Amino acid sequence: MLMINSPRQQDSPLETNGDGTRSLRIGVVAHAFPLLSETFVTNQTLGLLALGHDVEILALHAGAPTKSALTAAGVNPSFAVRIATPTRSGAAWEKLLRTGAGLIGDPGLAARALPMGWRARPRMAGAFLQAQMLKRRAPYDVVHAQFGDLGLAALRQIELGALSTRKLVVHFRGYDLGQFVRKHGEDVYEAVFARADHMLTNCEHFRRKIISLGGPAERVSVIGSGVDTDLFPFVERMQNGEAGEIRIAAVGRLIEKKGFEYALRAVAGLSQAGRNVRFELAGDGPLRAELAALAAELGVAADTVFHGQATQPQVAELLARADLFIAPSVTASNGDEDAAINTLKEAMLSGLPVVSTRHGGIPELVEHGVSGYLAPERDAAALKACLERLLAERDRWLEMGRAGRARVLDAYDRRRVNERIEALYRRLLAA
Repeated sequence: MLMINSPRQQDSPLETNGDGTRSLRIGVVAHAFPLLSETFVTNQTLGLLALGHDVEILALHAGAPTKSALTAAGVNPSFAVRIATPTRSGAAWEKLLRTGAGLIGDPGLAARALPMGWRARPRMAGAFLQAQMLKRRAPYDVVHAQFGDLGLAALRQIELGALSTRKLVVHFRGYDLGQFVRKHGEDVYEAVFARADHMLTNCEHFRRKIISLGGPAERVSVIGSGVDTDLFPFVERMQNGEAGEIRIAAVGRLIEKKGFEYALRAVAGLSQAGRNVRFELAGDGPLRAELAALAAELGVAADTVFHGQATQPQVAELLARADLFIAPSVTASNGDEDAAINTLKEAMLSGLPVVSTRHGGIPELVEHGVSGYLAPERDAAALKACLERLLAERDRWLEMGRAGRARVLDAYDRRRVNERIEALYRRLLAA
C-alpha cells in the first residue's frame, strides 16, 4: 500500500531461522522506550527478538534510555544499542530550521517538507531531528508504528526519504482513536488508511472505531496486547469467611480514564459497612494528589496505600498478596478509552477475581460472572455491589481465578501474540 519507491527498499541479507524462513528486519516506532506504562511494546519487542528477528526501536520523542530504566522494564541493558533516538542539539529552533536540510545531508528536504503542512517551527525542527536519526538506519522489512499518531509520523519520514521499509503496520491502542481524533478531526488518519499495508488494534471495540473513521475493514485486524505470563504465577486465594483483612489491589496510571476515584468511593463504602479493607494502588500520574485528598475526605486514607510507579516484578508481588482486583476504567472527558488492559490480564493470571467496568474492550476480556463482575462506568455503588458479591462468594474465588488465568493464557500470552504478529508480517511480505 505504501506506493513509495526507494532504492533502499530491498531484502535484508539476514540469516535464516531453523525452519528455513528468513529472519526479518523490523523497526518498532515508539514515542519512547522503555515505558513501564507501555509493557505491551516491551513484550512485543522481546518476543520478536526471541523468534530470531533483527528488531530495532525507533524512539521518536525521547533521548537514549538509562541503564536503570532498561533494567526496571525487564530489558537487558545491552539492548540499548538497538534503540535509536534523535540527537538533541543545543541549537535554537531558528537555527535548526535554517540548517535542518544540512543535518541529514539532503538540501531538498525543506522544499519537500513545507508543502506537507510543517510550517510550525517546533514540529518541523523535530522532523529534521527524526530524519537525521532515521537516515542512518538500514532498510526494514517491516516498520511497526505502535500508535496511530506514530503511523502518521512514519509516513511523513517515508515521504521524505528518511525511512525505508517494504511494509508499514500501524497499531491503534486507545488515545489515538479518542483524544487524538477529537483534537485533530475525524479525517486525521486519511493518509494511514490509504497507504499503510495493515492496521492492528487490540480489541474488537477499537476495530469498529477504526472502520467508522474510514479504515478499510479488509486491512484492519485484532491481535490483543501480549503479556509475559511467566511473571505472574497462579496463587490460590484464601477462602476464610469473614475473618481477616480484605486486600483490594489496583494498578495503572493515575489519570482520568482509569477511574480510580470510583474505586476509592467503592472501597470507602465497604469500610463504612464495617468491612476491614485495605486498598493498595500501584501507579503514578497527575491525579495522585487529588486521589490522596479524596481518600482523606472519605475517611480511608489510613487504609489506602499509594505505591507509586512499579516494575512488573513489584506488580506481581502486589497481586500475589491481594484478595481482589479492581479496574474501574471510564471514558475520559477527552474521549480516551481503554482496551482489554494489561493490568487486568496480569491480575487474572495471578488468580485474582476481578471487578471492572463495561467499558471499551474490557468485556472482551472479563466474562461477567465467570472471572469476575462488570459494573457500569462511573458508578461507585455498582462497583461496591460487585465487591460485596465477591465477598459473599468466597467459595468461587478459586474457580473464578482459574477461569481468568485460562482466558489470558489462551488469548494474550506474549509468545502466541508475537507468533500471530510474525505470521501477519510474512503474509504482507508474501503478498
